[in-house]
Amino acid sequence: MRAPLRAGGLRSGGDVVALCATPAADPLYAAAVHMCHGFGAGTYQTIMALTRHEKLTPSDCSVG
Repeated sequence: MRAPLRAGGLRSGGDVVALCATPAADPLYAAAVHMCHGFGAGTYQTIMALTRHEKLTPSDCSVG
């Protein structure tokens, strides 16, 4: 596996891709897969909270 998990941080989309593509033979595979799934789930839940909450005006990142 490349640096993201070992260095303790994801700094770009490429780091997320590298993390989620960790080979099964890597000694940190289980940790990488769990971090990948957790990052994805957390990102999805954040987006849903920002776009669907009844007391918030929906955010549209494409406006601009």
